[in-house]
Amino acid sequence: MRALTRDYRILGETIDIYNHLFGYQLMLIVLHCGLEVISGLNVAVASIIIDAANPVYYNLFISNSILLMFSLYNFLTIVLKCDATTQEAQKFFDICVKIQDQFNMDSKQIDVITKLTNYSQRFFREFSARGYFKINKGIIFSLIGNVTAYLIIVMQFNESYFRKIGV
Repeated sequence: MRALTRDYRILGETIDIYNHLFGYQLMLIVLHCGLEVISGLNVAVASIIIDAANPVYYNLFISNSILLMFSLYNFLTIVLKCDATTQEAQKFFDICVKIQDQFNMDSKQIDVITKLTNYSQRFFREFSARGYFKINKGIIFSLIGNVTAYLIIVMQFNESYFRKIGV
């Protein structure tokens, strides 16, 4: 049990250090990924409207698409790894509760399991962007929603610009 408590404590300390060192960077990665998606989709729409047959726009579209896929892959990797670590910490707490409920043990073992359960509940940690928001799978859907809203706005600006220049 001491080894489990030690491992859980080390995991919590590691998450705290990661949040402290890379919190702002995670926030900037989320922002950059959102801007990259908006920019890539904007270039795709603009290249279709202006002149899709022109090789310059075609090359620009391909290079932006590759950059967009690379950026999204890195973003998803970070988010999914952080979420998986947090889920494993939650599973640890759930297993402690199940052990406590299912097994008939003497009072000393029950006390140890109870302490371990309380410890894991009290010191549960999650990855965050310096406390502004939690890094979990939900951030992916938030990004999709925000990108959609901004993309609609950008397309409206593009439409008025293309009307103005006569394209």
